[in-house]
Formats: sequence, C-alpha cells, structure tokens
Amino acid sequence: MAPSFLETATDWIRRSLKDAPRPLLISAGILASISLGIVQYQWVESISKRQRQPRIARSPLKDVTSTLTKAEQSELPYPPDLFPGARDVDSPYGALRVYEWGPEDGRKVLLIHGVTTPSIVLYKLAHILVERGCRVMLPDLWGRGYSDNPVDLPQDSRLFTTQILLAIASSPLAWTGPSKFDIVGYSMGGGVVAVFAAYFPDLISSVVLMGPVGLIRDQHRVAVRRLPRLAAYFPDWMVERAGRRFMQGLPEPGWPSLRVEGKPDVTERSVIRWFTNNHAGFTKAWTDSMFQCPAWRADTETHRAWGKLGQAMSARKGGDGYDKVLIILGETDSVIVKEEFLEDALEVLGEQNVDICVLNGDHDFAFVQAEETADAMFTFWSCKA
Repeated sequence: MAPSFLETATDWIRRSLKDAPRPLLISAGILASISLGIVQYQWVESISKRQRQPRIARSPLKDVTSTLTKAEQSELPYPPDLFPGARDVDSPYGALRVYEWGPEDGRKVLLIHGVTTPSIVLYKLAHILVERGCRVMLPDLWGRGYSDNPVDLPQDSRLFTTQILLAIASSPLAWTGPSKFDIVGYSMGGGVVAVFAAYFPDLISSVVLMGPVGLIRDQHRVAVRRLPRLAAYFPDWMVERAGRRFMQGLPEPGWPSLRVEGKPDVTERSVIRWFTNNHAGFTKAWTDSMFQCPAWRADTETHRAWGKLGQAMSARKGGDGYDKVLIILGETDSVIVKEEFLEDALEVLGEQNVDICVLNGDHDFAFVQAEETADAMFTFWSCKA
C-alpha cells in the first residue's frame, strides 16, 4: 500500500532534521514554539469570545456629576451640560449621550462627529445651524464624550448605524416618516453617514459629507494597514496601552481652537487627553475604530455601500427630494487628498449624483470655518426650497 501524504511528509521532515546543523535546529525549535504559542493564544481567545458576556465600559458622566460641583464641571474641556437638550438614552449597548435643541418646527439636522473628538468638535457649526432656524441632534459616538462603549462589539458601521437609529428613536419629536431629516457627517462620521444613508435612504432628506473617510486609498495607510493583523496577536490591554500612550503624547502646539463660547483655549488635543485619562472605553473605541471603521476604499463592504448610496440618489431623479450628495472638502486637507477623493467619489457615486464644495482650509474646516461650511450647506439645501 502506498504511504499516505502525512507519512511521506513526516519522513521528509525527519530526514531533513537529521542532517541539519545544530544552530538551525535551535532556531527552528524557537520558531515552532512561537508559532504554536500564537496558534494556542488565538484558539483560546476565539473560545473566550464565544463565551464572553456583554461588556460595557462606562463613560465618566456619573463620576463627573457626582464628584464635581457645577463650577468644577464648567472648567472641564467638555462639560456635560455644554450643549442644550442633553439626554442619556439607556440601551443594551450602554448609555448613549444625545443633544437635541432648536425650533421644534425647524429643519431637522443630525450631526455625526469623527473618530476621536466627540460632539464638541461640531459645537460652532451646530449653533450656527440653530441660529438659522434648524433643530439639531448630536450623539456622542460609542466610547466618546459621555456615551458608554460596548467594548465586546466591533466599532464598525453596523454598530454606528444602530446608534443613529437609537438616537432618532429617542427624540420627543418625530424624525422619521413624513418628517425626514438631513444627515451630516464629519471625517469618520462622513463614512458612517454614507453607509447609513445607503441602507436607509427613505429616512433621509439630504446627505452632507464633510471631509469624509470611506474612499481613502490604500497607499495612505502603509503604516496603518498592518496594525489589525499585528494587533490580533496581542491582548487587548497591550493594544489599548499603546493607544493610550499615543494619545497622551500628542504634541502640544498647532491645535486650533474648537471655538467654544467662553472656552477659547479648548482644542481637540485638550479634549482627547481628558477623555484618554477619564473615559474607561475611549482608548479602545479609538483603536478599534482605526481597524474597523468604514474608512478605506479597498474595504469591499464600504465601497459597496458608497455605490449603493449613488444608486439611491439616481433613484430620486425626477422627484422633489435631494438627488445629490453634498461633499465639502478642504483644499489643503492633510487627511483626505482632494484630487484622489474627487476622482473616486465621482466614480463610485456617479458624477450626476454629487455636488462638490471646496473650502480653502485643512481637515479642521468644519469648526475653523464653520460659517463657510454652514453657507455651503444652506446653498445646497436652497436648490430644493
């Protein structure tokens, strides 16, 4: 009877090792041990994930409100009462912090912030919109600001889509049905909004993407693209510690003001550092989002969602609703390369489905040039007034 493949392979390995020099055998043994350890770790981790109970990292809201006076809270970079209309929505994912205010009969605008800085990054823009008659809603995304983080779930478009639905469902006003709303996303929030609007176009009046991720080309993540693979071989606490050290080591100069009334010195850096030190789920939310958020053009599901959004806009042609996506970009954006993004956006969405506005600014234009950003939005909205 012919020997089996396993017997043949075993015999070949035995003969190869017999003639191998001793240093090579030692190296091979070390490599084999490391490989076995990695396989064993991944096996144990996969089993523990299947058995893991839901875990929620709480925001610092309770500690802040129970231990600090109102005066002390007001000194924080991002006080819990910074915006009017705050509410905390209890859910199986943890508590969700949502702000909503403005005229009840005003244009409804949902604003979604980016990967790191919570809703305070859109402070100036939100107030301008309210001053111009809009009713705005801003949720702190999971693990940011005063929202909890369901740390056992991936920080991907599915989680954020659910969060948006929770936010609008918790409003005392109707945000669905005949009362459609405009949805605006900034940076990572733009990628989140694009996916949400692709799957729920009938809930949306218009879509505005400000410096959005979602179509970043692969060559721009040379240093990042290997991180998910590397992180898979290390415990969560090691990955989180590395992320925390990165956040705490952000350089001090060069951060523009967030333009918060009465707080001219508050910047993204000061907000990020405070939540790094005080929010149990913030660092993990950030590190997980870097791996899992809808940012990259090469990600099949993200690219498919953008194509789906373009199809939804095409289906609106000839109707009364907005049949284009407004994309606002910064001329000198250091995160979103304008020329590349425009080429890819026009290709995947369809040139007839896109309205472009380019402001003379960097990636921070949404708050540094909040007035110009609001002007672009109202100009776009006026075409269907």
